[in-house]
Amino acid sequence: MACLILFQISQGIAQEKSTVVYERDLKEMYFALEKDSILKSLITDIGDPETVLKDYTKRSLKSDSLWTCQQRSLKKVKNLGSTRHLEIVPIVDAFSNNNSMKTENAVSYLIKTDKATILFDLGANWEHTNPAPISFNMNYLGIKPGDIDDIILSHNHYDHNGGVNEEEGTFLIESSQPVLVDIKVYTPILMNYPSGKPIFIPDPTKIEKAVSTTGVIQSQIFFGEIEEQSLIVNVKGKGLVIISGCGHQTIKKIIERTETLFEEPIYGIIGGFHLPMTIQENITPIYKYFVTGKLPWQTLTAEDIQENIKILKDKNIKVISISRHDTSLESINLFKTAFPGEFIELLVGNPIKI
Repeated sequence: MACLILFQISQGIAQEKSTVVYERDLKEMYFALEKDSILKSLITDIGDPETVLKDYTKRSLKSDSLWTCQQRSLKKVKNLGSTRHLEIVPIVDAFSNNNSMKTENAVSYLIKTDKATILFDLGANWEHTNPAPISFNMNYLGIKPGDIDDIILSHNHYDHNGGVNEEEGTFLIESSQPVLVDIKVYTPILMNYPSGKPIFIPDPTKIEKAVSTTGVIQSQIFFGEIEEQSLIVNVKGKGLVIISGCGHQTIKKIIERTETLFEEPIYGIIGGFHLPMTIQENITPIYKYFVTGKLPWQTLTAEDIQENIKILKDKNIKVISISRHDTSLESINLFKTAFPGEFIELLVGNPIKI
């Protein structure tokens, strides 16, 4: 309720500024559409460009107010506990150096602590193979479904929920919906499942000893909004390791949320962060234009990547591993250059151990 009231107040205060920003963005958009046929096609497929921009501007204002209110209302997480060991195994991602394993442009990470085994996201199975890449790779690595204590979804996108259209509000596990007996499933939005009730956790939530979510951070992109959460693991004697599915929230907000919730220092940051500068290999136009946290015609630049690098430099991050699922190779190389001793390649089947 408090956040709703804050939004109503800020909406009136920001109306004049919003109008000025909208007019500027409108001019930029039409100028860009004349020069970029791919962009023009993508935006007109969504709807009338001016209407879409107007809707995006309103949603962005609301989202900014919500973020401010949430940050002010959050309290420190107490008694999280710690784990002596943390192992993150990419089960599904875009690249691997092991030809015996399957890759796809989607995400699933197996996270092991002293006390728990967590599956974070569920891949996609874009090609509808049997077995799906997640099943094939788990079997190759000797991981059984019974080994898993918890399943956590970062957000409800096809390439993270097992390959289900968002509108269905459900998820697949290894391309099916098996009965879940002892596995708890945590979701960032209300979702359904035939044999059980997923646990909806919009707020920061302790999942297991040493493991918490950041709570949902809402992101606005040109064709809609995304409710996404990341994981935080506290490693004894090291600090906090952030694990991100796609990073629609932006590195800046994920870091801010983590520091708002915890006293411990941030030690590592691992996963997807949506930093595509160019179209290449698995980076399609939808990644470059629409899911970067900027307007579609304001595509990411090397300067934007350097701003993210500076954020991590300022926090003295010791372990950095960024997925190429949604980040272009040029961006990855900038991180590798900036962090020659801290950067770890994120590859299917290669465990990251802390």
